[in-house]
Amino acid sequence: MYSFGAMHEAKMISGLDGLMQTGTGKINADEVYDWGCGQGLATIISLERAITGRPEITLIEPSEAALKRAALHLRWIDSTLPVQTIQKDLDSLRAEDFQSDPDKIKVHLFSNILDVTLFNMDQLISLIKTSFKGQNHFVCVSPYINRARTYRLNNFVQAFTQSPTFDSIMVEDSPKMS
Repeated sequence: MYSFGAMHEAKMISGLDGLMQTGTGKINADEVYDWGCGQGLATIISLERAITGRPEITLIEPSEAALKRAALHLRWIDSTLPVQTIQKDLDSLRAEDFQSDPDKIKVHLFSNILDVTLFNMDQLISLIKTSFKGQNHFVCVSPYINRARTYRLNNFVQAFTQSPTFDSIMVEDSPKMS
């Protein structure tokens, strides 16, 4: 957090700014899912800058220590927020882990996780498509590390572009490496 917190925050703000440009400046989300939440920074920034209302928050993280810290951070912001924690790695998640309402607006936060090569991207995409019906917003940010890892992020976005209701709000290209 100390070493990379400011960079992490800047990336999230950039991603959220794109989401907020689509309407009134903030989104009234009913459900927030923070995938690979770490200490919960993406959710905290989202609540402070972009999300209004009292969303049900689901934190997903394999590390028990990080998950407890994320929940503690959110309780510090608002002790009445409904927070659910799922301590699993992404490959262990199943549809039964989620109780999403198709009539509710969902925001999915993917901060510094989609480029990680330790999970099956196709399995995650399938899980999201089958478990989250209705209106979904995705904020996907990652640092540029190399082309292969950026490909994973692009692959995730591409998997949803076939949907007739898909709109890409903002895409920032990674730097060109010679």
